[in-house]
Amino acid sequence: MRFVQFLRKNDKRTRLGVVSEDGTKIVELSSGSCIANDMRGFISQNYSLSELQQKLENAKTEEMNDNFTLLPPITNPDKIICIGLNYRDHCEEQNKKPPTEPMFFSKFNNTLTGPLGNMDKAMDFVFGYSVAQDISARDWQKERVGFEPTLPLGNQSLNLAP
Repeated sequence: MRFVQFLRKNDKRTRLGVVSEDGTKIVELSSGSCIANDMRGFISQNYSLSELQQKLENAKTEEMNDNFTLLPPITNPDKIICIGLNYRDHCEEQNKKPPTEPMFFSKFNNTLTGPLGNMDKAMDFVFGYSVAQDISARDWQKERVGFEPTLPLGNQSLNLAP
């Protein structure tokens, strides 16, 4: 099953659905059922595959069109931990030897965007800036994931946005 989060046109509420393999049809799982509206809530509900298939049989199928905006598969993860240099072609592109241990790096959860994300107005949504002290273990940086808590943050946000 291809699970998606999406918005309907003129509606800000996140919805959960399943898209057909060819991407032309969508079934809203969160409509008229006890299924959560977002992926994180859905995962915590722990439905079995047979329960989901039963709900899909009774659900309305719609054509994918401009009335739907796909969101990232999960919009509110606690952490996004990635592994770098994890395939040979990438190592060759970077003129690096394949690592003997995984190389971790992180992404921020607020940087997630759906497949149709628009970056042209990104700075319109910046409220302000804060100052933080990075106390990363430099000898482990780029080789291992950071430790918690290693980012002391000031208690104020400066509204200096553009």
